[in-house]
Amino acid sequence: MREGLGAAFYASGDAEEAAQKFCEAADLNPADPAAYLFLGKIEKAATAVLPCSMEKLARFAKDQPGNALANYYYGIVLWKRSRGTGQSGGTQRAEALLEKATALDPKFGEAYLQLGVMHSAQRGLEQAIRYYKKALEVSPQLSDPHYRLGLAYRRMNEESKAEQEFLVYEEMQKAETAALEKERRELRQFLIILKDQRPVPPR
Repeated sequence: MREGLGAAFYASGDAEEAAQKFCEAADLNPADPAAYLFLGKIEKAATAVLPCSMEKLARFAKDQPGNALANYYYGIVLWKRSRGTGQSGGTQRAEALLEKATALDPKFGEAYLQLGVMHSAQRGLEQAIRYYKKALEVSPQLSDPHYRLGLAYRRMNEESKAEQEFLVYEEMQKAETAALEKERRELRQFLIILKDQRPVPPR
């Protein structure tokens, strides 16, 4: 029930309330990864660390150390917090978790992408480019590595390469936007069906 409420709040644009419901669901059944995975997706899209997500995603990584997504999402939240506080230890821990995620799942393109973002923020452009290319190698359906590559090439004054990556990114974004809208329509339809199926209380 709480996961359903979390999905409904997220679909309506209330990320904080959605995260709270998934945190509650995780507490009710800590062994079930579903609530953590939803929480991780919300946290990844949010600009700041959401209330309760740090604690829950830390538990997810601790309880399921062999789960690539558990390491990835905890790495994401640590990286976001370290950027806000300037704590280098948090950045190093986040990088270690993301590296572990790629070791557990060598086809985990989004983890390579995030490693590239981290190195780019620390001015390690050449290493960042290697991670972006690795992300595209294992997950060619991702569009964001193209955009990040474009930014990196622009910072290195390689404008022709940058423009090429931006063009690819724009084309892929059009397809992704259409797919996302289809997913949102299906979620809204699911919620309508769920609402219609609720039992009517006796009078």
